[in-house]
Amino acid sequence: MTAQPPDLSASKTASTGCSSVVAAMQDGMQAYALTVDKFLTHAARWFPDVEVVSCDIEGQTSRMGYAKVEARSRRLSGALLDLGLRPGDIVATLAWNTRPHLEIWYAVMGVGMACHTLNPRLPVTQLASMVQQSGATVLAFGAGLSPVAEEIMLAAVADPALSILHAANWYYTSATTGVRFSFIRSFINTYLNIDGTPFTNNPGYATLQFKDEVKGRDRRLEQTIRMGSYKRINGTSQVAAPPVFTYSYTGYMPIKWSLD
Repeated sequence: MTAQPPDLSASKTASTGCSSVVAAMQDGMQAYALTVDKFLTHAARWFPDVEVVSCDIEGQTSRMGYAKVEARSRRLSGALLDLGLRPGDIVATLAWNTRPHLEIWYAVMGVGMACHTLNPRLPVTQLASMVQQSGATVLAFGAGLSPVAEEIMLAAVADPALSILHAANWYYTSATTGVRFSFIRSFINTYLNIDGTPFTNNPGYATLQFKDEVKGRDRRLEQTIRMGSYKRINGTSQVAAPPVFTYSYTGYMPIKWSLD
């Protein structure tokens, strides 16, 4: 009896059919993005009242069920999208290990963005460098960390080609006999001294010199421009003291004396 070669047509058909089935399974499997928010959604669906216990920076404990945590996280996701962010964008977070930090963590990655967590204990210069390297365009920060966050944002957006120590203003003396003398003010000096109004709430402020008004104050606070609602005492009455940008103690420009 002569052996017949195997008929491979059926095998080919079966193989082709199997490939079609596998392709269909691959197309139908995991019909949603594998983002981490699915875990939070699972917890909210099956354990809505199980509480997330969080302790804030002041030691106060709060409790909230998974259902509410997920809802808050979803609203944060919507807020990020409203800002114009899209999947692939990077959001930096500066916060302690609290529930709000958990919510923004899920909110960012839940819509396909990257979450860059920053350690609040690191120096501002290092944090700013990290933000620059990551390319983050949004910084979400926790309660009590706004001063650090502001420093990071200012440092991160600074253009190295425009140093704060570069010259911003050139001046020549006007009362000098003979050749005029010139001096230069840097960007940081001009920025810190833009508001020349008296800074005090003591009686008789109109007769105080600026050096007396700011004596003993923190150097950064004494350079802060006041808001329009600020009031000070003159005699027995309070008077409004909004910034007056034309007020000058130097005669050269509307600036305050520099104390650095």
